[in-house]
Amino acid sequence: RDSKYGRDNADYHEMEDMRAYLGSSKADQLNVIRFDYGDKEQMFDEVTYQKGGRILHMLRKTVGDDAFFKSLTLYLSRNSYKNAEIHDLRLAFEEVTGQDLNWFFNEWFLSSGHPVLDIKTGYDQSSAKVSVTIKQTQNRNKLSVYQIPMAIDIYAGGNVKREGIVLNKLEQTFEFPVPTEPQLVNVDAEKYILAEKNENKTLKQYIFQYENAPLFMDRFEAITALKSLRKEESARTEIIKAFKDKNWYIRQIALEFVSQLNDKERESVYTQIKEMALNDPRSYVRAEAIKALKKSYAQLDNKDVFAKASNDKAPSVIKALK
Repeated sequence: RDSKYGRDNADYHEMEDMRAYLGSSKADQLNVIRFDYGDKEQMFDEVTYQKGGRILHMLRKTVGDDAFFKSLTLYLSRNSYKNAEIHDLRLAFEEVTGQDLNWFFNEWFLSSGHPVLDIKTGYDQSSAKVSVTIKQTQNRNKLSVYQIPMAIDIYAGGNVKREGIVLNKLEQTFEFPVPTEPQLVNVDAEKYILAEKNENKTLKQYIFQYENAPLFMDRFEAITALKSLRKEESARTEIIKAFKDKNWYIRQIALEFVSQLNDKERESVYTQIKEMALNDPRSYVRAEAIKALKKSYAQLDNKDVFAKASNDKAPSVIKALK
């Protein structure tokens, strides 16, 4: 999907898969790979599909694109017109990469649940070091300690430096020399880990992340956090900036926030929202803009906008107008 539609689009769908899985009542109960079932339909659920897809995405990030696709080609050619099991997939990846991947397949395909990570970052000026402390807080009665390779991007002095770590204990602290206090320490910089994450980022850091980190998930995480910090004027200002985000979904969730703006802020974006209601390239955004006009600008005359929008054929817009 990313090669055809772009990284933002692919990451949006990965996020939707993760939310579907995390919202499932089966999330902590079932393995992706199950060797017995009462009915074959039991296999068609959020654990098999959404979690399974996310695991393959993590495997791709773990071994790299070249090895990932070579391994899949080997697996498919070797097992064509045959019954295959998960270990056949693992053996194909191990042959191509030369790595023992039992740890990955055991913790992700053959175990239930997912990691829950508490992430704290800090900077010590006396030693000129960044510290990153990550604690795995998932239910230890059911779930293992995960081994998770990940990247950390450190933004400091106008530069970005990527550090690689492997998380493999319940609690670990990693330190990196950085000459000046960073504006942002972006843990899981590729945003590919299937996990619940709790972070101690500040308002200023989330604003910096939205404006400078490169990925859809960077911006989505930042805007989501800023919505919870809505009492701060700078948070609301940043959410207003997201009305112009290049990704339609972030524009949509930013528009959902219009009712939380103060009177002066709502007045400042009124013309922009009318424009979005009629001309945004995505119908879901146009629909959300119409909802905002109906909810937050009901006292104003929007009949002309609604009349023009009535020519819109998109079902989401038609529904919003009702």
